[in-house]
Amino acid sequence: MVCLLHAAVPDQSRIFRNANGPITRVIFQDYNLSIMVFHFPYLVDIEIEEIGRVLKLDSLKNGNIWKNNDIVIFKTWFSWYRSGRTQPYVLL
Repeated sequence: MVCLLHAAVPDQSRIFRNANGPITRVIFQDYNLSIMVFHFPYLVDIEIEEIGRVLKLDSLKNGNIWKNNDIVIFKTWFSWYRSGRTQPYVLL
């Protein structure tokens, strides 16, 4: 989505990108629009426990980061079809 918007803006010099760890913010100054991309593979938390990495379906520690956004889009489908050795967590 960010790529499509970026390509459509006529004055590319008015677009600003700020990357800070897992968060990238792209600001389209002429349109008073900012898009924040939160680079984490899972919506919920993964914690290290004795049995390995555990996907905590009832834990969303970084949820406060989305509170002030008008629109939130989650793209999480790619991680749910993995199983066996390609599954990077234990689901309890």
